[in-house]
Amino acid sequence: MENPRYAGYEVAPVPGKRLHRVISVRFLTGQTYRLTIECGGFSFRAGQCANIGVAGSGLNREYSTYSSERDARLSFLIRRVEGGVVSVQLGNLRPGDCVELDGAYGQFCLASPDDGRRYVFVASGTGIAPFHSFVT
Repeated sequence: MENPRYAGYEVAPVPGKRLHRVISVRFLTGQTYRLTIECGGFSFRAGQCANIGVAGSGLNREYSTYSSERDARLSFLIRRVEGGVVSVQLGNLRPGDCVELDGAYGQFCLASPDDGRRYVFVASGTGIAPFHSFVT
């Protein structure tokens, strides 16, 4: 896939990482956005995270899943860090661009989410992402 914004990069899967097409980047505030990509067979448990980077860049960061396990699309809630590389690159993507995805990782999961127990979640900012994954 040729993209002039990444001239000089060979956009090809890196072993262990999968390519996923961007569906949307929607800014919710001046610095926080939701990155939505094709699920492409990616499986995870609510509360887990994944390493995401612009395809071919060689750089990635870990972000918690924002979508539920049942969603047809995969979403991540990301805060754009001024001076940061990955959060800025991901925020500049357009529909059809590709990201590399590796994971899922982590054990911040409910043992049995349908066991009838009640939970209280406390978070702020992009820290709400795994909790959103639990309740949607």
